[in-house]
Amino acid sequence: MRYGILADIHEDVEGLVRSIELLEERAIDRYLMLGDVYSHGDRVEDTVARLLELSSLGVWGNHELGLSVETPPDAREKYSDAVVDYFQSLQASLVFPEFRVTHSLPTVDPTDPTEFYLADPPSEAQARRDVFDRFPDSLFLLGHFHRWEAYDSRGALAWDGSEVLRFDENERYIVVIDAVMAGNCAVLDTEARQLEPIRFR
Repeated sequence: MRYGILADIHEDVEGLVRSIELLEERAIDRYLMLGDVYSHGDRVEDTVARLLELSSLGVWGNHELGLSVETPPDAREKYSDAVVDYFQSLQASLVFPEFRVTHSLPTVDPTDPTEFYLADPPSEAQARRDVFDRFPDSLFLLGHFHRWEAYDSRGALAWDGSEVLRFDENERYIVVIDAVMAGNCAVLDTEARQLEPIRFR
């Protein structure tokens, strides 16, 4: 399978459209959204409409937590049914045979907004050990941090999103995907065991 990976869109419609164009050139089988579609609400209708066209699967981020977990009673007065239904369809995590998707580290409580900011990032060795100890997956894909990073069980990899990242079948990885709003998206090819970062700004 070839997955188109979109992280931290923050209502950047132009960035999302360009990401989709570049991903469509690469014969994507399914699109995955890694959280933080929302920003201030000004362009959320257009952003969600584009994502609905893709039939994408996604996880919620800290920016849409209130619309995804405890939707306020007046949400449908402020936003269309399509937008509210979309955010309510997002999951805390997505688990596939080859990998797991979360907005931040999977050890973070996705219903607690403070944890998104106060929990240790993947650059902390103990945070990575906790992930590898608690979850069986061999690959974890995250958004949230607005940068390219990759770690295996030994530590940080010398990788900054400037080249394809290839996965050893005997190793485990945590990979952070940079933001669409900063001009980034990615392709995860599970058969080739690799992630292709795409930069367009």
